[in-house]
Amino acid sequence: MGIPSEAQVDRFIARATEHLGRGEPYVVIFDNAMAGRATSYMRGRATAWLEEHGEALGKRCLGTALVFRNAALRFVMSAVMLVVRHPVPIRVCRSMDEARAWSEEQLAEARRMVV
Repeated sequence: MGIPSEAQVDRFIARATEHLGRGEPYVVIFDNAMAGRATSYMRGRATAWLEEHGEALGKRCLGTALVFRNAALRFVMSAVMLVVRHPVPIRVCRSMDEARAWSEEQLAEARRMVV
């Protein structure tokens, strides 16, 4: 994918808002294999969205899995996640399979809590 355009960032934010508005528990998986650097527009939109929706996100989103195939990037992101506050649990994964397994565990745990 590379570096997303402002229109792509806006579409992503709109879809994130739509998912959140459903009121159902969900998990987010970001596959960063083809991602480029985050632009200032992307960072600004994400920061504003988190500030606006952080409370609802903390209630409905069960977590975010970040997929980084590069071990050095996983290490850096794991370190960053220790110091940056997020409204949901964050898991740094080495593969989509690991991210899916973690996401399924999060959803299964939420179902157990409801019963």
